[in-house]
Amino acid sequence: MSETHSCDAEVAESAAWRSVADTVAVVQQPGAGLGVVATRDVAAGECLLQERPLLLLTPDGAGRYNGAFRGDPEHAKLLLLTLSAAKPGAGQLGSVIETNGIIIRDGAAAAFTAVHHLISRCNHSCVPNAAFSWDAEAGVGRLVAELPIRAGEAIEFNYGARGSRARRQRRLQQRFCFECACELCSLSGAALEASDAEEEARLWGGTLSDSDEVDEEVEEEHEEGTVGVSGEGLEPLEPVNGTSAKCNVRP
Repeated sequence: MSETHSCDAEVAESAAWRSVADTVAVVQQPGAGLGVVATRDVAAGECLLQERPLLLLTPDGAGRYNGAFRGDPEHAKLLLLTLSAAKPGAGQLGSVIETNGIIIRDGAAAAFTAVHHLISRCNHSCVPNAAFSWDAEAGVGRLVAELPIRAGEAIEFNYGARGSRARRQRRLQQRFCFECACELCSLSGAALEASDAEEEARLWGGTLSDSDEVDEEVEEEHEEGTVGVSGEGLEPLEPVNGTSAKCNVRP
């Protein structure tokens, strides 16, 4: 990355962060890298962030994903490369997509993946204080406070990890290469057993016991629900016609 392009990306990042500085700020969080915190007290139900994604990826029906960058593709890629890239073996941009992409299921339409600039800075929790939603008409992602959030408190949403602690940790390790240490995952003994039973019942609607065999695709569907974070299986992007990209799915 050239020094000029690096400076351009930093300026764009600063402008984007200033635009929401009255509600949130991006800060270094101990043990968690960059994260988003509230800069004032926020009421439950209040919109924290609203933004168009830097990149949208949609299935093309031939085992690939067609990607469209927002605005200038080179500028969008520079901003993408400032995000975390935790997934090995996918190339730098591919790893960013796999680490930060949000799968969106919009009714009967095919699922697609969105990668945002600021929303992607928010860290995960199994007991989140915010929830992601997609406005199809406006083409924007939103983070809304599910609980009252105090000034200085981290804004976190669930990356699609559901069910028992073991199930959640497996998903987070496989998809994002980290171990969650949130309040729910830190339980032990009887409290953990009770929590696992409750979370499994919530995931499966009380229809399965601990010993039931679960089809992997069915489990994935239950875990992701309407919105989950993933970009798994995408090769590094190669620009097509200057404004879009095509990603081959790894076998």
